[in-house]
Amino acid sequence: MAVEYLHGHGIVHRDIKLSNIVIDEEGFCKLIDFGLSRFGITKSTVMESVLGTVAYLPPEMVSESGHNFLVDSYNLGTMLYEMLVGRPPFWAI
Repeated sequence: MAVEYLHGHGIVHRDIKLSNIVIDEEGFCKLIDFGLSRFGITKSTVMESVLGTVAYLPPEMVSESGHNFLVDSYNLGTMLYEMLVGRPPFWAI
């Protein structure tokens, strides 16, 4: 719900990962660390910066082909994978 709210207000977080989600004293999840976020983004905006946590970088950032709101969806999927498997996808041990 937090990501949907952010996207609805033109904000892309770009660094969603387990360490950026905390639980407050009432038991609610909070999304934190907006240091890499971009504000005032529209659906047609294409960002080209490569930043974030290496294990969570989506393919469009790695290839430097430009990215948009979908990076947050990729980060959510990567985070859920890590919660289920115990390590990020494509992670060599």
